[in-house]
Amino acid sequence: MRHHASTSTYSGFEQRWFAAVLLYTVAPIAVVLVYPPRAVDFWWDFAMAIGATAAGGLALLPLISARWWAAQQPTTGFLRLVQTAHRELAYIALALVLIHAGILLVLEGRVVEYLKLGAEDEMLAGLVAAVLVITLVLSSRYREWLRFSYRGWRRWHVLLSLAALGLLGWHLIGAGYYFTVPSQTIGLVWLLGVPSMLTLLLRHWPTRPHHRIAPITFPPWRARRLVCAVSLIWLASALWSAWLGSAQSPLEERALCAVDPCL
Repeated sequence: MRHHASTSTYSGFEQRWFAAVLLYTVAPIAVVLVYPPRAVDFWWDFAMAIGATAAGGLALLPLISARWWAAQQPTTGFLRLVQTAHRELAYIALALVLIHAGILLVLEGRVVEYLKLGAEDEMLAGLVAAVLVITLVLSSRYREWLRFSYRGWRRWHVLLSLAALGLLGWHLIGAGYYFTVPSQTIGLVWLLGVPSMLTLLLRHWPTRPHHRIAPITFPPWRARRLVCAVSLIWLASALWSAWLGSAQSPLEERALCAVDPCL
């Protein structure tokens, strides 16, 4: 009875946390509606939207961090849910980054020039950010096999994550696709900064850590339901962006961009 009471005490917090995560996932859609980009064609626009969505997803991961909430939650059930969601959403965000680059390379071979050391700074920033994301995922997945100490790995994980987000912001602004004028940086701040603000608003600072009370079971479907919901919203926002651009852009403008791709 004591265990069930403790679990129900945090159901309200879990509901607010779920709502905050799901609410943030509409950020890419809001950016598209407020600042519609210059359209090229459906698949090019889809690749660009996938890239912006991946950036928003990577910025969301600090909010979905078991380490951040550990001092507040006395039960391990919520922490295990957060840990599972963080890991699986990181895999999906990495897949979106690779899809973004892959589609652009297939559609326009000249994009490979942006992967060379002589490329423009904002393109190199995107490349380095992608390498950092791959490093973060692999080092987390194989931390024990690589024999990294947890404390050292955790420190570098945070530093590399901040570096990746900073480089992603540089890449998004420099690419000039979604954020072409100073006023549009509001959308970028939302995309990259809202998770940190939500984290600070939701988290309380206890005077001392709680003693852990392990739950009886941890139902995996709870984390998978969140991951599926977030992933579907990410995919829907990218598809909506591509469709919106194709529907509203004149054919002449799309033909002009096809000759000189709008990167």
